[in-house]
Amino acid sequence: ADNIDGLPPQTSVAAARYDLGYIYLGEEKYKESLNQFEKSLNAFRKVSKSDDEYVSEKIVPDLVLRIGDNYLISNNYKKADQYFDEAIQNKYANFVYAMYQSAIIDGLQKDTDSKLKGLNFIAASYPNSEYADEALMELGNTYDAIGNSGAAIAALNKLVNDYRNKSTLINKAY
Repeated sequence: ADNIDGLPPQTSVAAARYDLGYIYLGEEKYKESLNQFEKSLNAFRKVSKSDDEYVSEKIVPDLVLRIGDNYLISNNYKKADQYFDEAIQNKYANFVYAMYQSAIIDGLQKDTDSKLKGLNFIAASYPNSEYADEALMELGNTYDAIGNSGAAIAALNKLVNDYRNKSTLINKAY
């Protein structure tokens, strides 16, 4: 079935693999999910923007993030970061999510300075993103973990003050 030609991109084998990747992801079968997402991405990368804008603007960016997520879940931080970096460099939809995940990876690799830099950048540069409050919460937790209670309090106060009626993390910040 992989070599069926002539199907529109959104009804192709690559699209079926994309859907199957999500099914496996929902079942927490990460190896199978990753396999399907990678095959789908490889096929969809051959679709030009003029052939199908939805594929190039929505599906490919989502695939890049899901592949990064699968590698992150599998503790393959180097590969995860490669995909998140692609999303960031191309400013794909949800690239701020990729920035957040990249900062988390920095922390998992014991690079606390890079983690803090990434989280601070998100909070300062993308305050209206859906990850700004999470970045502030993680900043507070990270500063607390390294014994910088003043910076932890400042980050959590910013979370409470700036996202009072917007974030579900407010109660955790108290």
